[in-house]
Amino acid sequence: MAPNPLSLLYYRCPDCPFLAGSRKRLRAHLSAHVDRRPHSCSYCDYRATCKKDLQKHIRTHTGEKPYQCDLCPYRASDPSNYRAHMKLKHKDMVLPAPPYGNM
Repeated sequence: MAPNPLSLLYYRCPDCPFLAGSRKRLRAHLSAHVDRRPHSCSYCDYRATCKKDLQKHIRTHTGEKPYQCDLCPYRASDPSNYRAHMKLKHKDMVLPAPPYGNM
């Protein structure tokens, strides 16, 4: 049987159907299976496996939106929301990279 071509592009979790695009992301996911979440929110009981996820979560409490659109007043708390905004609202414009916020 030939290998599935998708299996060559992803790292598969041995415990569930999760697929990761990198070894680092798979390691972070695997820690969730053993409940190793060392990063805790100072506002609520949320705990994260990686610092980046905690920083994104904390913005739900603080309302911080460090990603500012240069073409309109739109601001986003997450770079993926900024990119979606650019594709939807400014699709005919050149897409600038998301500005770096205080991460």
